[in-house]
Amino acid sequence: MATYFELLTPLVDPVLTSYRADFFTHDRRDLSDYSGPFLLFVRDSGTNLVKFGPDFSTPRSMWDGSEITEPQQQREYWRGQFLAVKDLIAASSLIVFGDKGQIRKANPAQALEIYNQRVTTGAKLFL
Repeated sequence: MATYFELLTPLVDPVLTSYRADFFTHDRRDLSDYSGPFLLFVRDSGTNLVKFGPDFSTPRSMWDGSEITEPQQQREYWRGQFLAVKDLIAASSLIVFGDKGQIRKANPAQALEIYNQRVTTGAKLFL
C-alpha cells in the first residue's frame, strides 16, 4: 500500500514552485508514521499540514506545549485555529484530505466542513 507521501506527491509537485522543503522534507517526515485524518493545504509557495490525530483535541500553548485548560482560553484557541484554517483555505491552490490511507481533493467548502467536523466531534469544544 502506498504511503500518504507517495499518494500526495503527484498532486503536490506540479503546484509547489518554492519552499519545496515544506512538503518534501517536513510533511514527508510528519506523515511517515501517520495513518489518521489530515488536511494538506498547498500553495505555489509552500504547504500547511493539519493533522487530526489524538493530540488534536487537546489545545496546547504554542509557547511551551502545555495543555490549555481554562474554558475561555480554550475557546480563544479554537477560534484562532478556525480563523487560521479559513485563511489557509482562501490562499490554497490545492486542498487534499487524507484518512485511512486514502486521499482525495477537497474544495474550500468541503475543507471547512471537514475541519469543523473534527473540531466539533474530535475536540468537543465550541468556537
